Amino acid sequence: MIIHATLLRAGLEAALTHAQATPEGYFYPDDMYTNVTKYQAATQFNTMVRHLHDIAGGAVVTAPSAADFDNPTLRPLLEKYMAGGDGVPGDYRASLFRAIRDLTADAYGGWHLVTNIQSGGGLFAQRLVTRRLYDMDRAKALALKAAGLPARPAAAETP
Repeated sequence: MIIHATLLRAGLEAALTHAQATPEGYFYPDDMYTNVTKYQAATQFNTMVRHLHDIAGGAVVTAPSAADFDNPTLRPLLEKYMAGGDGVPGDYRASLFRAIRDLTADAYGGWHLVTNIQSGGGLFAQRLVTRRLYDMDRAKALALKAAGLPARPAAAETP
């Protein structure tokens, strides 16, 4: 998750570093870096949510509600059994689990999944823009150089 967040930040910084200016003097982030970063974010979102759910565990869907903590009979027991290490109160920890559920496992989580993939035209559009803007000739030249091959093959001799 740290690597994913860092890659997204790097893509954002690259898009801003390579920003383009309009004739009127307005700047907009570089299209290729923007689309590559959006693609990375969208394709890895499910994996990041899976990691978050794995770390958080089943309490994402079983944590007591705020109303449960409002019940004077239940609150002492919930505080005792939901408390975390280093003095983290039970209601605070339960609130964290509920936030994870709300953002990733309930209706909003489903909405976020779809909009995360579809914003900006979906994955196909992001691949299309990236392919159009990527300097493929430079990439081919670097690959041939790394392989120790000339840019063009020598003509075959005819016997």
